[in-house]
Amino acid sequence: MTGNTYWHARSLLRANNLDAFETRIPTLLKSREGRTGSLLLAYASKIRRAGDLETALKTYRRVAGGYPSEKEEALWLTGWSYYRSQDFSQASETFAKLHAQYGGVKYRYWKNRSVEKLKPSEAVHLSGASMGTRDFYGYLAAVRQGLPLPGAVSSPPSERILKADRPRLLAALGFRKEAAQELKYLADKSSTPSVLVALSEHMKQAGDFRNAVRTALRVPYSQAIHDLYYPVAYWSEIENASKGNEGDAYLLLAIMREESRYDTDARSIAGAL
Repeated sequence: MTGNTYWHARSLLRANNLDAFETRIPTLLKSREGRTGSLLLAYASKIRRAGDLETALKTYRRVAGGYPSEKEEALWLTGWSYYRSQDFSQASETFAKLHAQYGGVKYRYWKNRSVEKLKPSEAVHLSGASMGTRDFYGYLAAVRQGLPLPGAVSSPPSERILKADRPRLLAALGFRKEAAQELKYLADKSSTPSVLVALSEHMKQAGDFRNAVRTALRVPYSQAIHDLYYPVAYWSEIENASKGNEGDAYLLLAIMREESRYDTDARSIAGAL
């Protein structure tokens, strides 16, 4: 019966039948089913996105107090809900609590972002070194502040000069598309790592980010070519889109890189662009 209660409630939640799910919550709580906490978190996140912040926060608190295995996630979602609703004081307090209990640079980073919103003068400049070498939030802090990425050193420009006249001449004459085609042709013919790195660099400069990444991926990863594996592409467009939709520009950039390799003509089987 306990399993049936859980699966019935989960099916209602998956079907987005929130009214019916809510009638099952008392039975779920009585069942002492261990997975109830994660189910309640999913429900709370749905209603938060629908605009019912008060009920969402109440549910997060219930999970944090009654399901130890889900406490950290419940507190994180509480802090994130406060941040998204621009209650930066409560967000800062929650992230500070998370960092004190669990450590981790993630909570320290978001606490600092909350403080920035409240009192910019009191925000701490979090360098990559202080956040943790080669940690995601260390990189993010460095990028936001225009600092060098921790531990990442690009190969010197002298190693990225392409010894080929045709694409250079085409680019100089303004034939960017033809120059990009010539670079792709050379990349398809080559297997020499140094040549591929130079070709990737020139593709990046020409704005052909799809083939720049495609070519870089043929060379074993090293920090020296990190910027070719993960170029900052179409940045002005991404910044404008993220501001208009209240999204994170770097998250949008990461999704574009992983989903389509920056191919502007990419279309999924579901029709996503």
